[in-house]
Amino acid sequence: MTMTSAEGNDNTAAARFTPIADVDLDTYARLIAAVLIRGIRAEEMDCFTTAAGISPSRWALARAGWMARIREHEDVRDAYALSYRRAVLDVKDRTRVAS
Repeated sequence: MTMTSAEGNDNTAAARFTPIADVDLDTYARLIAAVLIRGIRAEEMDCFTTAAGISPSRWALARAGWMARIREHEDVRDAYALSYRRAVLDVKDRTRVAS
């Protein structure tokens, strides 16, 4: 399977962590955590990502690219898991404070 560099088929560790469509891995993990915890539906995603400063087209590229990198590279998968866990705790803390 041939992939473009935007999808994450670069063999250097630094390149694997390069932001995709200007969305870095921590931002991706934070947004995914917020979507799942807050129950944001598919039809709400455009508004949600736009409010986060990411256009729907950039989000689509970033999401596809990060999913490919996470699937193909163990170091990216491990870093995502850590970022996601931190993001979940952060989102839950913010939700608790806002209540």
